[in-house]
Formats: sequence, C-alpha cells, structure tokens
Amino acid sequence: MAEVLNGCWKCVAAENMEELLKAQGVSWTARTAASAFGYGVGKAKQTLTIAGKSVTIKMEGQSTIEGSFEADGSTVDLFTPDGSTKKGTATIEGDKLVLNIEGTVITREVADGKLKMTIVFKDVTAIRMHEKQHEHESQT
Repeated sequence: MAEVLNGCWKCVAAENMEELLKAQGVSWTARTAASAFGYGVGKAKQTLTIAGKSVTIKMEGQSTIEGSFEADGSTVDLFTPDGSTKKGTATIEGDKLVLNIEGTVITREVADGKLKMTIVFKDVTAIRMHEKQHEHESQT
C-alpha cells in the first residue's frame, strides 16, 4: 500500500515548474527565487511517514515545513511549500498519496524505485523526481 512511500527522498529532477508556478499566479520574484534554487533539485528533501491513513510530510529546502493529517478524503488543513495552510483533501489510492489543495492535485507514487511527484493545476503538469536517501545520506 502507500507505506511504499515512507522514507526520506531527495529531489533529483524537476520538469515544467516555471509554467506551473506561473499558472498558479506565483509572483515573478518568487518564481525567480525558485528558479535560482533550481526548483530544489539536488537540495530539497521530503520525508514521508504513512501508517494506515495517518500521514506526516516533512519538507526541507530553503525552509523546513512539517504537517500531519488523515488521508481519509475529509477536508483538512494542508500546508503548501511556501508555508501557508490551505483547505484540501488527502486520499490514499492504492500505493499513491493524492492531495487536492484548492484545485492543485499532487500525486506521490513510486515509479522505477523513485518517488514521482506529479503536480497538476488546470492544464499544466509538472513532475518532480526524488531518490530515496539512506540513513547516512539523509543528514546531508
């Protein structure tokens, strides 16, 4: 099930992030900063802990954000990468974790041993790929 997502994952690739951020109405200044940070490639990490429908996500990059919620389809407060909290729903669909935050759908799944994070807003899709970090690597 979704427990396959558990672990610390480091971002190794990002596709179409500029277009996604632009479609979401993110300011030029914030988009420029995200681009300068390489959209987190080689730097950003996320640690997923899933037990049943209880989910905790810790995101580390330019800042650290952590949140916990129940992935049972009910409306919950979900955090966004900028640290704000928005209403959304979270579900576990087989081995996928799906978040729907005010029209942005984020699906996390393991494909070919990597964490694939697909982010869809309106007609724009961005993909971030992450490699699993082993205990000694997760400290860097």
